[in-house]
Formats: sequence, structure tokens, C-alpha cells
Amino acid sequence: MAEHAKDKTEKEVRDAMTEIKTGRRVFNTNKYGLVQIRFPKVEESRLADWEYSKVLQQAMLDGIATNKEMDRLIKERNLWTKEDDKEIEKIKGDIDKQLLILSKMDSAKRIGDSEQKIEEYRTLLFKKQQEKQVFYNNTAESKAEESKMSFLIFKCSEDADTGKQVWKTYDDFKNEEDQGTVNTIVYQFLTFINGLPADFLSNPSTQQDTEETGEGSAE
Repeated sequence: MAEHAKDKTEKEVRDAMTEIKTGRRVFNTNKYGLVQIRFPKVEESRLADWEYSKVLQQAMLDGIATNKEMDRLIKERNLWTKEDDKEIEKIKGDIDKQLLILSKMDSAKRIGDSEQKIEEYRTLLFKKQQEKQVFYNNTAESKAEESKMSFLIFKCSEDADTGKQVWKTYDDFKNEEDQGTVNTIVYQFLTFINGLPADFLSNPSTQQDTEETGEGSAE
């Protein structure tokens, strides 16, 4: 591999070790300056689970389809087939092959060509996964999970210097007007709790089957 890739990998390892030791990730935001995120405490996780249950129950009372109901509807209307699943598996296989080839390369040009192919395959994979995921984006479970994650992000986002919560109340978080800052914090939190590096989306060598954590369908 090229020296740049090696240096980047070593930096990722150092950053990951620091995050493991501290249980925190620090990053800069446009509105709040340096923000740190951490793993949720036991009580915070309990409250987040309660938030999930509350929203799920209300969604079901409102007549919003569950994942199982959506599974049945997709099957009845033939909206997603086994051929679609096979296409996803083929793209995954193509990515794995390119990653194996990439790991054995030492030419910068060849590395660049291989990384470009991986990016193209990952784009195809993401688009195909989204075709299926879109069916589940508005199910009762999806709304409940979104609410649970929002609550945890609110609780676990702190000023890096003082340790105080970025938002005083959950309503303050939900009414935040700076969507760019919210998006940054959400991205950092989700990658952090899943053990992924901060530059996950820009590093093809570290991306793995994200649909397994984001898929709404209940198998």
C-alpha cells in the first residue's frame, strides 16, 4: 500500500485507541465549537428505551404500518424480489474482490484505480440498498428508533471544555435551528457508537455492510 494510506491507517488506530480509553470523541462544530460525545449511561439508555416504546405505541395507534406489515405488503405487491437480493450480494462480492486486490497493491496509480472502482461499487450498493430501505423509512419501528436515537444524541452531546450538555432540554434539541450542526453531531454519534472512524464515509477501506444496522425490515 502507499505510504499515505499506511499513515492514515496508523492515525485511525491512534484515534480509535484514544476514544476507547476516554469513552469520548471530540470534534468541532460551527455553532457550538468543540463538542464531545460519549457512550450513554445506563439510566440514559433506559430512558431512551422508554422513548422508543412510547413512540412505537403511539405510531401503532395512529395506524402506521409495522415492519412485518410492510414485509407482507412488499411481498404481495412484488416490490422487492429474490433477484434484487442476489444483485446486492453480487455487488458485495465485487467490493470484496477489489478490497483484496487493493491490499496487495504497491503502485499509487493502481491503488487509485482500484479505490475508484470500489467507490463505484459502493455507490451502486448504497443506491440498491436504499431502494429497499425506503419502504421501511416510515414504519412504526423506524419512527420509534429515530426518536430513541435523537434522545440519546441529546443526552450524550456535551461541551468539550465544561462537560455540560449542548442542549438544556430535549425540546431545545428538537427545536435546534442549525440543521448543519445537528447533522454533524448525529453523524459523529452514530459512527462513534458503532466503532467507526470519524472519516468513515470518505474512507472506502473501512466501510462495511451498513445496511445491516440501518435496515428497517424485521427478518
